[in-house]
Amino acid sequence: MQLHVKIFVFGLLACPSALMQAAESDNSAAAWTFSQCLDYAYSNNISLQRLVLDNQSDDATLEQSKAQWQPTLGFSTTQGYINYASPSENQTANVYSGSYGLNASWTVFNGNIRRNQIKYDEMQQRISALGIDEQRYTLQTKILSKYLNILYAKEAITIARKNVEVSKYQMERAEALMNSGKLSRVDYSQIESQWHTDRYSLTAAETNLASAKMALKSLLELNITTDFDVAGIDFNDAEIAAELPRKTTVFETACSWMPALQRYKLAGEAEQYSIDIARGGYYPSVVLNAGVGTSNTSGSGNLGTQLKDRLNEQISVTVSVPILDQKKNKTAVAKARIAQLNADLDYQEAVTSLSQTIESVYIDAENAQAKYESCAEKLTSASLTDELVNEQFALGLVNTLDLLNAHS
Repeated sequence: MQLHVKIFVFGLLACPSALMQAAESDNSAAAWTFSQCLDYAYSNNISLQRLVLDNQSDDATLEQSKAQWQPTLGFSTTQGYINYASPSENQTANVYSGSYGLNASWTVFNGNIRRNQIKYDEMQQRISALGIDEQRYTLQTKILSKYLNILYAKEAITIARKNVEVSKYQMERAEALMNSGKLSRVDYSQIESQWHTDRYSLTAAETNLASAKMALKSLLELNITTDFDVAGIDFNDAEIAAELPRKTTVFETACSWMPALQRYKLAGEAEQYSIDIARGGYYPSVVLNAGVGTSNTSGSGNLGTQLKDRLNEQISVTVSVPILDQKKNKTAVAKARIAQLNADLDYQEAVTSLSQTIESVYIDAENAQAKYESCAEKLTSASLTDELVNEQFALGLVNTLDLLNAHS
């Protein structure tokens, strides 16, 4: 099973869709297939859900950036009351007043900061979306590893049970030979000890299976009340022995789709817009303002007439030119450039790490294929030898040591 894992993992780097093409042979209701584990993790993994929320937040930020092209429009009113302690002739002691204004403002130019901010936020939105894909891929690989660990533990239990059955049969046969005087008590005790050893190995294998299941349940974030087991996978010997793709082909394919690499690459591009945004601080800004207002005062005639007569419009242009800004713009540009260099280094580091990983996995996969072929031949000869030694032991032709060696 471990040989299968190494070959299968290398295939995933070359073709990520292989994750979804594993053939599950057990469709019992209690057993989870690999696809079911993935679907559940995609729907319930907390880290993945947080990344989805972060992406939605980036969507909202992008919408806000695009809205910066629109003007602002607001209405304001002020209501006042004045009390005159000594009102003059023809003046009331209490005066109520009100003013009303509708004001608009639009930024005509701000050093292309708006345009570059939109492009930067678009990049950030794509980066966060790739973060979701990266988390999904991480879940795929982790679930695959733990899923195959369970299958390996199950296979180990099957082997341990067969060993217990064989050692029990040998112990019973040895007991019969001892009772007939053909086998000493010491030799029988050695065979009986082997039976106890095999039973202990079976218990250890069952413990390993429980631990492997718990590890996958923890990754899927299942609670203690969930009855959990996994379905088996049929490994095709022909597919396992198939020729591996070239390392360079796998590397090129992985570079073209792996979300982590794409994120680092986009991060470097996004920082260029961050530099342009910082440079925008050197340019002047032009803001167009306009407004409509009116007012009224108690005791000054009809309200409608006052509002009409006092109606006024105003328009203005504000130009702001940066002269001295305590090196804020210069510092912002320098930091943005440093961030871009860091992003480029992250990308180069990720590419190098991927190359080393692929080369290491490729070597493991080649060794696994070679071991698989030799183990298949060794299994055939070992099974035949075990059968012959058991028959010879039953006839009293071999001693206990030869029997135990063949059993091992």
